[in-house]
Amino acid sequence: MGIGDGVLRLFDHASIGLAIVGLDGKFLKINPRLATELRREPDDLLSVWFQDITCKDDLAQSENNLKRLLTGQIKGYRTEKRYVDLKDRPFWAQLDCSVVYDAHGAPEYLVSVVQDIQYRKEQEGALRSLAFRDVLTGLANRAGFELQAPMLLQSALTAGRSAMALVLDLDQFKQINDTLGHPSGDYVLSSVARRLSAAIGTDGIAARLGGDEFAAVLSPVRIGVLGHIRELVQGLLSVNGQLVSPQISLGSALLGPDGCDLSKLMRLADARMYREKKMARL
Repeated sequence: MGIGDGVLRLFDHASIGLAIVGLDGKFLKINPRLATELRREPDDLLSVWFQDITCKDDLAQSENNLKRLLTGQIKGYRTEKRYVDLKDRPFWAQLDCSVVYDAHGAPEYLVSVVQDIQYRKEQEGALRSLAFRDVLTGLANRAGFELQAPMLLQSALTAGRSAMALVLDLDQFKQINDTLGHPSGDYVLSSVARRLSAAIGTDGIAARLGGDEFAAVLSPVRIGVLGHIRELVQGLLSVNGQLVSPQISLGSALLGPDGCDLSKLMRLADARMYREKKMARL
């Protein structure tokens, strides 16, 4: 393959995972570090093709990248993809791949650089979760709700399923904070969140928008779901030895056949919630 001894020594002792790969995807030569990065034994790698250790869900994209290399559309690429270890468990790695040409300009072999990035991906996932989740209650926050709810509505519209947006507000929550203290108020908020989440179940998404305001999108809409939410959320709570029944105002809006505009549904549900709150004060 026209590779000098000096280059081979550098190859063998590199602190990054390196491989020379045939045009069909077979590993022809690897350095010791590559086995570590790919969570396998060296002898195992030299007996397989990259297709054998690529996660099935990423295989089509990997083969497409190979095709683009061999047809001259690109000379190299960087991607993040999932491989599988010896126990067939997927993990993320970063792959840099380039093609080496012979003296006639034809592809001869591929050079791959691989780095295990599973830990980094897990950290990124944790940070994303924090960005879209309310720390106190564990529900989606406003950003998470505005990201996920439209997708749920669109899915319902496409499938012809019923869907509903609702807004829930705690009544006289300030009184709970003032008389029982803010830690007790936080406990009430967390309890309401758990109950709302239980009422919605796996058919939708519940969120805390801020303060004592909650929201949800549900699909399909179950008969009596609003009554069930009221009953569950307003059930008695023991807070510092005192029984508290969180009272709520609730507004809802059904998804119509003309579209799934989340902001429109939320405005309608919000208006109905405030109308109910106003009526309760009369």
